[in-house]
Amino acid sequence: MILKDIIPEKWRNGFAKLSDDLNEIRLRALAPVKVVCSGKHGYLTESGFSAAAQNAFTAQVKDINDALFLACEKSVYAFNDNIINGFLTLSDGCRIGVCGRVVKENGRVIAIRDVSSLNVRVPRAVRGCADKIFGEIYPVLKNLLVIAPPGAGKTTFLRETLRLFDGKKVNILVADERNELACIRDGKPFFDLGGSVDVLSNSDKAFAFECGLRTMTPDIIVCDELFGNDAEYIEGCIAGGVKMIASVHAESVAGAQKRLGRKVMECFDKFVVLSRKNRPGEIIGTYGKEALI
Repeated sequence: MILKDIIPEKWRNGFAKLSDDLNEIRLRALAPVKVVCSGKHGYLTESGFSAAAQNAFTAQVKDINDALFLACEKSVYAFNDNIINGFLTLSDGCRIGVCGRVVKENGRVIAIRDVSSLNVRVPRAVRGCADKIFGEIYPVLKNLLVIAPPGAGKTTFLRETLRLFDGKKVNILVADERNELACIRDGKPFFDLGGSVDVLSNSDKAFAFECGLRTMTPDIIVCDELFGNDAEYIEGCIAGGVKMIASVHAESVAGAQKRLGRKVMECFDKFVVLSRKNRPGEIIGTYGKEALI
């Protein structure tokens, strides 16, 4: 299922008139449908993009439920493991954030019911965005941490970095927890990551780092969105002689250090900071360990 197929029929004329550079579409129950095109925030109307909410389509609960049903290929139950983690990934790489009433059993989330909003983020390839840093991590392999706030293109940047390894004498294992980096369906990746990459989709880091390391013998492991509790995997990976390329949500090296801790940050040789000001994947700074505090 791809994005245009889950858009309600009554909105499709307007949706077709949006710019090819659609970044995001957000559905909130009983609220105007918001869109972001070329970094500009606005609304979806019959005429396409509008900066004003007047005449914008309003998302009804049924519209949201129908879109979710189609995104789940008409079987919400089959996608429940994804939904309870707050997201779905379409076959064209679009990621859908899901909000609603969280249902717990014995302290564990078992469902999200009464879905009230969906946020669809549309991925874009930005060729060349990683060229500046690539020479600093290859041919002498280095551990790289990509630091960026939400929406600044860290996943885009990771994809482009992977593609640059195509044809190089390295093996790369991607721990694609959310199936965003490769977006594999039926064994086929939607995104071009080059020919040096093996992908574990929907795998948590524990499985990827423990089993993947033994079976795929990578030179580099790549993963998106590190957290502080990932420290043991990172340290074990690097101690075993495998390099790492990863990302974290933050706006600076100091912000990343606050999230991950100094011990984890010291595992990395290079830090690249991205901004969402002009375009996804834009580098605003590269640093070494001297930036740690």
